[in-house]
Amino acid sequence: MEIFKVALRNVFRNPRRTFLNVIAIALGVMVLISMQAWIIGMEQTVYQTQRDIDTADVQILNRGYEAESVRLPLDLGITDTKAVETFAHTLPGLEAVGARIDYAAGISNGVTSVPVQVRGVDPRAEPKLTTIARNLTAGTWMKGPNDIVVGSGLAATLGLHVGQQVFLTALDRYGVRNLVSGTISGIFSLGFALFDHHIIFTTLDKAREALSLRPDFATRVVLRFHGNDTAADTAETIRALKRNATLAGQPLKVYEWKEFAQTVVSSIDSRIRILTLMLGILVLLVAVGILNSLSMSVQERFREIGTLRALGMKRKNLRRLFLTEGLLLGALGGIVGVLAALALGIAFAGGIDVRKLLPENMPIPFTSLLKPVYQPLPFVLAIAGSALIAVLGAWLPARRAGKLHIVDALGSHL
Repeated sequence: MEIFKVALRNVFRNPRRTFLNVIAIALGVMVLISMQAWIIGMEQTVYQTQRDIDTADVQILNRGYEAESVRLPLDLGITDTKAVETFAHTLPGLEAVGARIDYAAGISNGVTSVPVQVRGVDPRAEPKLTTIARNLTAGTWMKGPNDIVVGSGLAATLGLHVGQQVFLTALDRYGVRNLVSGTISGIFSLGFALFDHHIIFTTLDKAREALSLRPDFATRVVLRFHGNDTAADTAETIRALKRNATLAGQPLKVYEWKEFAQTVVSSIDSRIRILTLMLGILVLLVAVGILNSLSMSVQERFREIGTLRALGMKRKNLRRLFLTEGLLLGALGGIVGVLAALALGIAFAGGIDVRKLLPENMPIPFTSLLKPVYQPLPFVLAIAGSALIAVLGAWLPARRAGKLHIVDALGSHL
């Protein structure tokens, strides 16, 4: 206890040295915690956005559909969507379920035609599955069977406006090119070019009309659950499907949302690996800086060491004194760094809009503000880690100090 009191007094006896050491440690801790929070925030923001605007959580498809998905096959669909939706409502934690039909088509304003991907959806279920309906900049979500919702980029390209009639041309299930018409009921804007320029939404009835499909046909059934454990939801859906007597014999397969977002997942994973490597290098640099700073502060006190030895302090207690000082400096620097990181977290709690900073054709969806995600464990580890590194930084100089002869220490120029 006496050594602790002396160490505490020594830490605050030289304010300048203590201030510099604490600031060096605090800056490193602040940067490390903040960088990790932004990495986690980026991952969670992008993955949540992908589920919110496109995939939802879990999807049920014909077993052979994904292998042929490039051609958007109409011969590999779900023929009894009502039965699948009824089954879905038995799943625990289900928030919403709806059928979809995906197909390629051309959309025309009567003068110009451009190719698009059409998504036929249940107009009542889709607003619960995705956030498209909440991102309308003009008009309303689909209410009637002929309503069509388009992105702001496509609307600008074709000069479309709410209430305007448009025409869709598509090859139906028999290979016949069909022409159907519809009315623009709404225009959405996500700030994500893939959707704003290339994807439109129609009702399931309109999609079935364009493709000459039966009333209960869909290419997939999409499910959204409460919570974020999509892997567990997928596993439970698979188990329940195997137990379901009505659907057990049908060629159905359950997929987690990541199966349909491979480009996004791989892109984010590669960026996170790069950022994690940079974070590891930064940890190493911060540790080296702390070690060097504390090593120098011990070496500057060789005269003091000689005096303490001359007054009768044993080598063992001298080492303990310097190690305790290192522990106090490291813990103090870690606490200051944690407080600084918290201050930064509060300052950026509202997030930042990175959409204008990224290229328009970037395959990663940033349709909402990017926010850092701070977790309790890094704060605790930061304080403990900075204290440990500071103790390590004081260890070798403390051992060297303990081995010094009194005459050598008192005669040191350091």
